[in-house]
Amino acid sequence: MLYKEYIKVEEDFIPVFSFASDKSHPERWKSFYPHESFKNILTLTVETLEKASAAKDRPIWINGSYGTGKTFASFVIKHIFEDDFFEVEKYFRHHEMDSLIPRVAALRDKGKILVVHQSSSSGINSQNKLFNAIIEAVKISLRDNGYTYTGAASILEKVLATIKDPDSTFNFKAAFKNIGHGSWTTLRREKSLRIWKLSTLKKSLTCLKLSPTLRKASLITGRCPSMM
Repeated sequence: MLYKEYIKVEEDFIPVFSFASDKSHPERWKSFYPHESFKNILTLTVETLEKASAAKDRPIWINGSYGTGKTFASFVIKHIFEDDFFEVEKYFRHHEMDSLIPRVAALRDKGKILVVHQSSSSGINSQNKLFNAIIEAVKISLRDNGYTYTGAASILEKVLATIKDPDSTFNFKAAFKNIGHGSWTTLRREKSLRIWKLSTLKKSLTCLKLSPTLRKASLITGRCPSMM
């Protein structure tokens, strides 16, 4: 007997699964074989959403080498919680996962579950960047699914709004003027264009978090009180 008599590669095989792949092949998740690792991950996800105890109310981290199916598995979980439950039940029964049927059904009966997916995470190298990436991904998913309320303004939105607002108490232009200390770098002598070191600019932006009284001080002096 030959291997080809047992195994067949689909003509439209997707070597690297992605958001675009899932969007163009919305039924492909049903071809995913739920191995034991996946079953454990799905069970942990269900337990987390059930919130039966504080010990089980925790985040889940999936790691593995490139190409091992992490993204594909995450999209299968997405479909299990979002797709027509008749199709989900068929998938569970086909793969002998009947015990999860009533538990997933009970979770979905509580209300619609929106699964948020974030890709291109290579630039996320700090807690703050991870936090902001999650917030922005949630907001995008809410808008894409027709929700008008996407939560309170994020830190990024507040910073951008403050910088763009000409009437803001934070004097953005003054942040680039010489305030008596710090290091300057001349970029173009003919136009005398200068810019603060990145660390100095970051300190200036902390003025956004100050009380209105202290922000007025920065408006008048061009200096952040925390830096004086």
